[in-house]
Amino acid sequence: MNAKTPVRLATLLAFFALAIGTVANAQDEKKKRQGRGGGSTRQVMSRFKNVEFSDEQKTKIKQITKQFAGKLGELRKETAGLMTADERKARTQALAAARKEGKKYAQALEAANKAAGLSAEKIAKLKAMQTKQQAVQKEINDAVMGILTDDQKAAVSKSRGKNKKAGKKTDGKPKDAGQIVSLKLPNMT
Repeated sequence: MNAKTPVRLATLLAFFALAIGTVANAQDEKKKRQGRGGGSTRQVMSRFKNVEFSDEQKTKIKQITKQFAGKLGELRKETAGLMTADERKARTQALAAARKEGKKYAQALEAANKAAGLSAEKIAKLKAMQTKQQAVQKEINDAVMGILTDDQKAAVSKSRGKNKKAGKKTDGKPKDAGQIVSLKLPNMT
């Protein structure tokens, strides 16, 4: 037996041990991510930010999201099937760019649809799918509202009222537009 053989064998074994450990660790991480689950449950609960849910309510919300998961999944698949990957990518990038420019969502979406080269027919189908998804989201929200206490419902109503006031437009101008502001500056002579 050559003197280098045990060193090679030890190096080879160390390499395999490292490779197996890395694969096992990656699988564990994947299981942890899968085990977290509840993404849609967390998403639903995030719509009710100022509500503190009891454990029983959290369980009911999980049941509600499971009940509607199939509907939403089908709608998302159907929506995804309306555009090619390139169209989706172009639309997403153009939408982000338009929002960065400060355009309102409707204007940004219109620009994104043009940038993606979507036909009027596709845009109409996408709007129809969006309407269907919003209807399902409303059903979910209504179901969650049904399990809330009166105090929790009041907190939700109060929060939504604040959001509406914050989002109100007067005449399309910024709040301070048209106001004359006078500043008294110290005499610098």
